[in-house]
Amino acid sequence: MALRGALWDVDWVVYGERTWRREKHASELVANRPAERWEADGRALGAAAQRPFLAGALLATTYIRASSLDGDAYRHDLEGAIFRANESVLDATTDLRYLPPGSPWMLALVGSLQRESRRRNDFIAEIWSDIEGWTTGIGLEVARALGPSTSVSLAYGASFYWANSSIPNPELMGPIYQELLAPELSLYATSATATLGTLGIRHRFGPNTSLLLRAQRESVSPRGSQPQLPFAPRGERTRWNGSLALVLGG
Repeated sequence: MALRGALWDVDWVVYGERTWRREKHASELVANRPAERWEADGRALGAAAQRPFLAGALLATTYIRASSLDGDAYRHDLEGAIFRANESVLDATTDLRYLPPGSPWMLALVGSLQRESRRRNDFIAEIWSDIEGWTTGIGLEVARALGPSTSVSLAYGASFYWANSSIPNPELMGPIYQELLAPELSLYATSATATLGTLGIRHRFGPNTSLLLRAQRESVSPRGSQPQLPFAPRGERTRWNGSLALVLGG
């Protein structure tokens, strides 16, 4: 369900969602074996607002979304849930874009905040994990038109993730936990910094033909002085990407 409207030069929209997911898993190797079940309920609420300033030269957009998912797993031969997951995400973003009339310059600034919560309980193994992660991000883009046919843009963004977590000690667990679960939980529990830089050049050969050149650098690395978890990723990861595209019809 969604509603939209306008008030005092502000265009706004609010919406809500409700989802139900039911899964059954059965083995074809055993005839007439009852199915194992996974049952989950999800909810989401969101809102966005946009308003122009400075006679339309500055456009401000704000977006917020909250969602949650709660699910239980059941085995056919046991009573009650054997596994429970409770997850929620809160996202908030503000986007400012400045394009003065008659100017070749354009400026964009984006700020974001995200909170994630992941709680999981394995009632058979009698282990649980609780991870609360926060991510803040900021991005800046500057673009300039170089004549009627060519434009150049330069963008840079950084995000910072940190977590408060309670997870089982991987070194005290068995090989299956260490191989399948420990890397994921250790990744969620590790504070990190990510950066992104992009250079783009666009040249129009005609009303319907453009050449787009793009170069991009991404990096992510653990951050902070806390002891590193045994199964957490180590070191810095960096990726360079370049592309050349011919755009037809736009």
